[in-house]
Amino acid sequence: MFSSEKARTPSGFCFYPANGPEKHEAGVQRGAEAEARAATEATNWQGHRQSDVDPRTFANFAANTGDCGYLLYLLYKRHIMKIFLIFCMALVVASAALSAQLTLTANNYSTLQPGDVLSWSYLNGNQIGVPARGDNRIWDYSTLAVTNHYTQTAESSSNAAFPTADVRIPTIYSFAGYNLGLDQYFDFTTEGYYSLGDSYAAATLPGDTAGDTLFLQAQDIALQRTELLFPATYASSWSSSAVRYVINAEVKIGIFPKAPAQLVQNFAITTDTIIGWGELRLPDSKRLDVLLKKQTTVRIDSFYIAGIAAPASVLNQLGLKQGEVTREERYIFYGENLKGEAMTINFLTRGTTSFTTAYFNGSIPTSVQENTPAAASRLYPNPVHHGQAMLSFQKTTSQPWNVVLCDMLGREVFRRTVEAPQGEIQLPVQFGSTPASGLYIYSIYSDTGIRTATGTVHVR
Repeated sequence: MFSSEKARTPSGFCFYPANGPEKHEAGVQRGAEAEARAATEATNWQGHRQSDVDPRTFANFAANTGDCGYLLYLLYKRHIMKIFLIFCMALVVASAALSAQLTLTANNYSTLQPGDVLSWSYLNGNQIGVPARGDNRIWDYSTLAVTNHYTQTAESSSNAAFPTADVRIPTIYSFAGYNLGLDQYFDFTTEGYYSLGDSYAAATLPGDTAGDTLFLQAQDIALQRTELLFPATYASSWSSSAVRYVINAEVKIGIFPKAPAQLVQNFAITTDTIIGWGELRLPDSKRLDVLLKKQTTVRIDSFYIAGIAAPASVLNQLGLKQGEVTREERYIFYGENLKGEAMTINFLTRGTTSFTTAYFNGSIPTSVQENTPAAASRLYPNPVHHGQAMLSFQKTTSQPWNVVLCDMLGREVFRRTVEAPQGEIQLPVQFGSTPASGLYIYSIYSDTGIRTATGTVHVR
């Protein structure tokens, strides 16, 4: 910019010349032309951009013309630019405060315990498309009707095949037209959340032809797969190694004696990527800040009898095809302080057949507006200069609340549980001994996991 001291009247203010508005408009026009000439001249200077105009050019022009029109023109441009920059900064701050990026860690991801009940509500998968990826998204499924409900209860594990399992979850799977029992085993550590494997119960499945029978054996099958790797935030990615999953059985066909059989499922590498964050909206006014994970799995199925590929007549009864490829793309939403996933959308393609299932966690509370009063909050001083600040907010319930501070990359830098009774809270906040400069986002969560307040603060 230019030095305006030479262009001021003795009183320090600019004024219109005596000739009136016509003289002023002419001055504005000459000012614009002179600025263009100065900008052109500036391109010849070493080490300057076109926009880096020599301030002497401006001052000399103003002194020679004695006309305030040019000065008003430049002041007008500088004023508008400042307003524009302030407006842009306000948009950035407002957007950050609207929905802060979520980071899941072992501290804020609720692990399942024996006795926990998982209630799932199913939606019509035909009405759901692939969720949009990106930051600060809103995934709105609030207008869809619930079509079915399913409940699971986590139980303690004593299976020696999975010694590190924290819980087992009884579930149901479909095979050859039958619904069969299966136990799934999970492990929760400070590093992540893992699927360890499955335990199958014995079952006898009559075939379509008299005398044909498949005898599934009771067995435990390991399948080490990482479901979440902490800390999980936007753009996090990991993969699980390829697995050869073998289900042992016996088959009896007609008058022939039993023969050993194997259903072999070769899983290619499973990849998981956090592809978005934002707000999930569900029926019954359920809302939650979430991360969106995409999980891609490719599986090849084969069935063998006595080590030989099974004939088509047997495969048809089991609903199988030799070497059939199944591709699954699962979109899983995860929320903070929530038992189990928030929502799962599964797009499955087997051969030429495709179908979609979608279900959400029935334990998600209703929105902040309908459940927990918003908490007035203020973090000061703002900006922060010495890595310490004070957060003041109104706690509206007597149960423990959580305060979380993250940087703009979603990395958690401070967390504190507030167990004080309801009322005004004054909480010291530490940014670390040498905090990086930039914008930080704080969030206040009630005992139900609802974010009741959020805000931003600058560190210098």
